[in-house]
Amino acid sequence: MVLFITAIDVNSRTREFSCQFPELEQAFDFLNEIVGRGNTLIQACTEEDNQLIHLPIDAFDGAPFLGAIEELKQEWLSVLGYAPTSGIADNGNHPELIEWLKKRIDQYELQMVMIESNISRFKQLLCRAESSMLQDPDFAAVSYHFASLLINYEEQLKKVCLIHQQAVYRLGELTIKN
Repeated sequence: MVLFITAIDVNSRTREFSCQFPELEQAFDFLNEIVGRGNTLIQACTEEDNQLIHLPIDAFDGAPFLGAIEELKQEWLSVLGYAPTSGIADNGNHPELIEWLKKRIDQYELQMVMIESNISRFKQLLCRAESSMLQDPDFAAVSYHFASLLINYEEQLKKVCLIHQQAVYRLGELTIKN
């Protein structure tokens, strides 16, 4: 990707230049650095795959954000359950994967406890709503809502239990090999 920039430097001279960056985030960080040094962006464009894209220069305020983007990326990878696969040789010894699976199993168990707690609460709420329906028919909608939420939580619990079982099975396979 090529970044084209027109800027006014601190000496009030107009500067035009271009440079290459492997990732868009790095180009954005570079533009923020230019603004942070007291220069004023006039125009910024990127060209990739023969397509020119004009960047909103007002978005660059001089504050670096590449570190924050990297932190966010790492958080998402952990949330999405990214398994560490790089650097693990296929020799039957997978200590990183074993540790990762143990952490995931703990997370699944915590999820199951939380979902079971919600199921218990919604069962109580459903009972109250159904008993209130006798005095006030408007509680039928509330009762239906609680029942549908209860079904959703029960489905979530089934899914998490299945994933938990698979993780426990995989952990068993890996620990037997070691």
